[in-house]
Amino acid sequence: MKNIVIGLFCLMLSNIFLGVAISKLKNDFSFKLLIKGIIKAICVAIGCFLNYICGSLNPDLIVCKIGNTNMNLNEAMHYIFVIGIMVYSYKALTKLIEVLKINITIAKPDDVTMIEVPIENNIRGENNV
Repeated sequence: MKNIVIGLFCLMLSNIFLGVAISKLKNDFSFKLLIKGIIKAICVAIGCFLNYICGSLNPDLIVCKIGNTNMNLNEAMHYIFVIGIMVYSYKALTKLIEVLKINITIAKPDDVTMIEVPIENNIRGENNV
């Protein structure tokens, strides 16, 4: 999970810096928006760390159901962070294309409604709890 949280945090910072580059190109830079983005990324990182500690201290506590799967806090965070990486990756790629002035079109993946989590991530289903 550490790699996923670090990856999401890096993508958030990437989006902030690419946004700065775009705003500089358009002569529309806002220091206030930059600070707001950095504070958001730091708060997300701290919140993730605190949730991870809570989930690690209480691994047997089922906190939610996503799809048809009951999950503890760390499993649910893992799932949500994977989706966050997908969203921020798309945003970063879109901004990178604009900054580099590349003439290509990217699109979101078709019909992504469910993320398959590999078995080695040990997410428990309802029958295994």
